[in-house]
Formats: sequence, C-alpha cells, structure tokens
Amino acid sequence: MLDVPFDHGLAGNEALLKLIGRIVSSGRISNAYLFKGPKSSPREAAARRFASVLLCDDPSRDGAPCGTCKSCRLLVTGNHPDLYVVEKEGASIRIKQSHEILREALLKPYQSSRRVFLILDAEDMTIEASNALLKILEEPPAYVTFLLTTSNPRAIPDTILSRCQVIPVKAMSPPALRQVLVGRGVDPEEAGEVAELSGGNLERAMRLLEVEGKASRGAALLEEIVSSSPVEAAQRYARLEPSRRVDFLDDLEIELVKKLRSPEGPSEPYFQALKMVLKAKERLSRNVSAFLAFAVLFLDLSRALNRVAKDRT
Repeated sequence: MLDVPFDHGLAGNEALLKLIGRIVSSGRISNAYLFKGPKSSPREAAARRFASVLLCDDPSRDGAPCGTCKSCRLLVTGNHPDLYVVEKEGASIRIKQSHEILREALLKPYQSSRRVFLILDAEDMTIEASNALLKILEEPPAYVTFLLTTSNPRAIPDTILSRCQVIPVKAMSPPALRQVLVGRGVDPEEAGEVAELSGGNLERAMRLLEVEGKASRGAALLEEIVSSSPVEAAQRYARLEPSRRVDFLDDLEIELVKKLRSPEGPSEPYFQALKMVLKAKERLSRNVSAFLAFAVLFLDLSRALNRVAKDRT
C-alpha cells in the first residue's frame, strides 16, 4: 500500500475524521463544505483528506482512502486531474481564478466520479471573486464539490456561507503535535520542546526545526531593526504585501523563540520582544495601519534588544 500522507497533522481531530467517514458512507455528498478553524489548525490537511476520500476509487466504510487505486497514486504525486487547488495570488484570490474555476467546473470528471475544488484561505477572496464563486454555488453541476478553508468565516459573504456545510477543525494540542513530529523522525525530547514552543502549530514547529543550528533570516532582521530608524523601517515593511508581512513577523518570532531556547538561557527582554511581535500580528489582523503597527513594533524592539546588549556588557 502507498503511504498516503492525507492524515499528517490531523492528530487530535479524530472527531473530524469520523464525520468525514459518516458523510462518505451516507452517499449524500453536498456541493460545498467549509473547513473552519484557528490559524494553527490543520484546515488544509483536513480538506485534502476529504478530497482524497471523495476522489478515491475504493474508499473504506469509515471514510479513508484506499491508498492503492490510480486516483490515490495520482493524489500522492499531485497530478490528479479532478482536484483543482485555488491559492492566493499575492494577498488575495482574484476574479481571474474564479473564472478559471467556472470553466473547470463545466468539465466532466476525467478519472474519478466527481471534481473537487479546494479553495484555500477563502476569506481572502476579493468581492469580485466571491460573486463569481457564488454564481457557481447557486447552480453547481452534480459532480462538483467545493472545499473551502478559513480561519476567519466572518470575512466570507453570508451568501456563500449559507451554501456550505461547516466542518470544524481543532488546533493540535502540543502532545498531539509531539506525536506527529516523532512520527516524522524527530528526537522525542526535542519534539516535545518544539511542540510546546510552537503552541501546537505544525507549520511553525517545522520551521523551528528547519532553522535549528542554522543562521536564520530572523537574526539578520533583528540586527537590521536595531541599526535602522524605526520610522524608516516601518515605511519599508508597511509597503510589503500582507502575506509577506506575515512571513516577516513569523521570521522574527522564530528567531526570538530560538534565542529563548539558547544555552545562554532565557532573557526577559527577549520575552518582551516576542510579546511585541505577537501583538503586531494581532494589530495587523485587525486591519490597523501597517505603518503604525510596524513603527510601534520597531521602536519597542529596538529598546528591548538594546537592553539585551547592555545586560551583556
């Protein structure tokens, strides 16, 4: 049997897997489902698991892909012709992508009995894209299923939400994440520590493990912040696309976590700096002015990191 990686990251979401099993065994497949969960939850993994079952030629009665049929083999290689994945272009899902979905939805399935459209971070659809998707959802072909993921359902129009069956996705607990990391070959002790530091977020945990023992981009960014004018740095980073702002803050967060784990031991200024980065993320998620959020962050970070330098002299 093939190693079908559709369950990776779903530890702690056993109820979700049972729900998928009940839906598939009932034979009553809706045209649209919304996988809703916090940012640290494995929403995409859950949606891909459901897609794998919908496209499998011989799924089990409990809703698992067989792992051996042609459809499963195509899914593993990322080449299944009936799975259409929609991701953001820059900061949003645009009208062009929705028009492509419309064209694809009119085509009959090639390999499986249905076509599955996976729309990641559906809250980032533009108004035009949402309206185009709504037209498809109003009269979808019987063989089409849409799987949407979101961490912010309030940002999705009610007209789309009302046409989706909601499937809640829970964030992984640190023990569940530790189990996943150990299964991927990480040393059990290190897996437990990383799982706690990442708060159950698999993506953050993998990034922490990736930069372990290496010079990271975050280190250079911290040095840049200390040596730059907070206002000039804020002007520069405020011009980034929203997705790149998040990546930038993630890099800072990971670097600060690394410093707290260093042999030198925890430092109060680093704790404070980490809180500042998390606060900046929160502000940006509430659509606070990017310039103001970064200006406050860089000013506070400079003070905190200068304290570290003074403590060491």
